[in-house]
Amino acid sequence: MINKPKVLFLYTEIAEYFLAACSALAEKAEVFIVRWPINSAAPFEFEVPKGVHILERQQYDTPALIQKAKEIQPDVVFCSGWMDKGYLKVVKALSEETVTVINLDNHWKGNLKQRIASLGAQYSFLKYFKYAWVPGAKQKEYAQRLGFPEDNIYMGFYTANLERFNGVFDQSRPSKQTIYPKRFLYLGRYVAYKGIFDLWKGFEQYRNQGGTWELICAGTGDQWDNRAIAEGIEHVGFVQPQDMPKLIEKSGAYVLPSHEEPWGVSVHEMAAAGLPLLLSQEVGSISTFLEEGKNGFSFPQKAPELIAAAMFSIEKMSDGELLKMGEISHEKGNYINANNWVNTVLKIIED
Repeated sequence: MINKPKVLFLYTEIAEYFLAACSALAEKAEVFIVRWPINSAAPFEFEVPKGVHILERQQYDTPALIQKAKEIQPDVVFCSGWMDKGYLKVVKALSEETVTVINLDNHWKGNLKQRIASLGAQYSFLKYFKYAWVPGAKQKEYAQRLGFPEDNIYMGFYTANLERFNGVFDQSRPSKQTIYPKRFLYLGRYVAYKGIFDLWKGFEQYRNQGGTWELICAGTGDQWDNRAIAEGIEHVGFVQPQDMPKLIEKSGAYVLPSHEEPWGVSVHEMAAAGLPLLLSQEVGSISTFLEEGKNGFSFPQKAPELIAAAMFSIEKMSDGELLKMGEISHEKGNYINANNWVNTVLKIIED
């Protein structure tokens, strides 16, 4: 029997989409995940897939985590950024006998902090990483500026659970062809940088100017108590992944007004589910999943009046045009999938 390769992820807060990808990987590799505690602003309930081993970060100090990693003897170790200094010490300890990969979702913005990091990268902890695996083109530029050769940078690190969201597309299509739902959907944390206050102000302007669609907001966070209470806005609280299909089925377009959004897996999910997209230009995945005017519209951050204008652009479309937008979103949502994700892991091991 051929032994499966061992893959170790030094991760932050795991999400359902990540476990779905790891489930596919577990068919070809033994998967170990060290995870941070669940965030109270995103209290997801998870079912750990067969073949995936979960280790709780808070149960290991740095020496114990290094020892555990050495016991696992991974063929490759993936590290989520550089926030966890203990993780970086694990990578250093394994770097001579194990393939090491850093996962980055930061954009290159050219600010002073990033320029200093790029200038000193070859002398920092980054020298212990052979590869970078990033979500998309914006993050690839940052990795290149940190000194990673183009051949050592892989894209497509974030991937949606397409089995679930493609299923939503197929299931909701007949009802939407009969009566298209006139509701915008926001799905995300109730925190200021997500642009929620811009969204609510923009929606209020839209309604005051004669807009007729409604707005469903799903999520929780430190700004929950400050949520807008207004006609046409429904707050449904936090929604578990298995309950999202019903919410999506009764929605006609997805809106994400973030001031800062390194990638935005929810965009991938909503695209696969067949929703037209209204996205802030700060959303990192915008170039992958949104084609302006074809399957949605973009707007600058912190611009409520332009959110309202984008909402009117959606409202004035016929049901047939909105269905076509949804088809384009669905097609784009399948560009990145679990098979590609698994193949990237295996290719990194083979290299």
